[in-house]
Amino acid sequence: MSCATSHRIYSNWHSMMTRCYNDWHQSYRFYGAKGILVCERWRDRAWHRGFWNFVEDMNTTYFEKATLDRIDSSLGYSPENCRWTTWKQQLANRKFTNKEVSKEEKERVWRFYKEYNYSLMDIKQLTKLPY
Repeated sequence: MSCATSHRIYSNWHSMMTRCYNDWHQSYRFYGAKGILVCERWRDRAWHRGFWNFVEDMNTTYFEKATLDRIDSSLGYSPENCRWTTWKQQLANRKFTNKEVSKEEKERVWRFYKEYNYSLMDIKQLTKLPY
């Protein structure tokens, strides 16, 4: 068995676990604090068994630069609710309403999009947020 941390999808699994279980993580409030959890199969920490289960379930459909996406954003991470997508697909699927959006949320979304080199026009179009 090779080293888990050098596997091509380890960072996806690690980020998922961190968002859901580490309350110091900047995105925890949007995941773990809202009850978005990881299925037991992918959570098993014994010798990184959870990671290798994640690989078994998700590796065959992975593609270069893929992002892990939850099909139903109200549910947690599991083989039945996860798929690989591109950032562009994932950002286009975000659900924003016309209700007032806090300055903090706007800034968080802005940082996220800018990190992946989206222009202000792209951000406005994808989010429908007033910037």
